[in-house]
Amino acid sequence: MFAAPPAIKTTVFARLPDALRARDNPRQQSGVPRDSFLEGPSFDRAGNLYVVNIPYGQVLRVSRDGEFTVGRGGCFACAPPGMVRGARSTCCSTTCRARTGWC
Repeated sequence: MFAAPPAIKTTVFARLPDALRARDNPRQQSGVPRDSFLEGPSFDRAGNLYVVNIPYGQVLRVSRDGEFTVGRGGCFACAPPGMVRGARSTCCSTTCRARTGWC
C-alpha cells in the first residue's frame, strides 16, 4: 500500500462577490438552479486568472489581488491576448474583439 499523501494547508484566494451572483433569479445548469458556475480557469502572463461563468456567459478576470472584473459584452469565447495554451478561440471575431477589447 502507498502512504497517505501529506496534508497541504490551503487558503481561499478569492471569492465571487455577491454582486456577481444571480441569487434572485438563478439559471438552470444541468437541471439545478445556479447563481454562478465557474469553469475553464486560465492565467495570462501577468498573473491574472480568467474563468467563465457558464450559465451567464461571462468572462471574469480575477486580478493578482483577488479583484473581479466582468469582460465587456459577455463574449465568453474570446480570450485575452497572452492567454496560455489553447484558451484563444476561433470565435474571436471582429465583433467579439470590438465588444471585449481583449482579442
